[in-house]
Amino acid sequence: MHATALLLAALLRPPAGPYAPCAHTPDEPGPITTRAAQLEVGAAIRREVERLGGSPMFARYLIHVAARESSLRPGVIHRKDAELAAAAYRRLRGRHHAAGNPWADRPEAWLSYGLFGMNSNYWAGEVDPKADPRRLCELTYAVQTYAAAARSRLPRIRSCGVAVPRWGDIHRAIQGGSVCPDGGAERIPAWLAAEPVRPGDLGAVSARG
Repeated sequence: MHATALLLAALLRPPAGPYAPCAHTPDEPGPITTRAAQLEVGAAIRREVERLGGSPMFARYLIHVAARESSLRPGVIHRKDAELAAAAYRRLRGRHHAAGNPWADRPEAWLSYGLFGMNSNYWAGEVDPKADPRRLCELTYAVQTYAAAARSRLPRIRSCGVAVPRWGDIHRAIQGGSVCPDGGAERIPAWLAAEPVRPGDLGAVSARG
């Protein structure tokens, strides 16, 4: 098998371990990647977005976010965010319990994971409240989670007086945690931040289907 294919297989289907399906543990460095592997991950994002009924623009947005947050490495654990994740766990542990999440008493599992650097305390239950938070290391689950989060926040963004939500609004709401405009500039290309989110961009297919 070609070396790039082997590397992509490791990125998309990481080996089993205590943090599976992630590619490493919090004490280990993240996986390496190549440009060819990144292009393949981008193609996988496009396929999953299409399966969910989303648009090419949504896929393009996700690829930009993933390139910045994880260098397009699906199985990465964001070790630098560990303190933020621990603080979020202390605040939200009760919510994990209320949802019946079987990992609620495992603080070491509630870290930031995957393509989009998502803090699992906030996002792992967006699709399935009982999901193992480490599932955010799965490319498909991460994309499904982002789509569900974006769809659920659009009405809240509009309630802030944003008549035409744009990709910058989605980025602020999910990556920055601020649903309403806060005056800051989003860390995505200006042209992308200014593009309106159009009906159907985010898809409507159930992620569990």
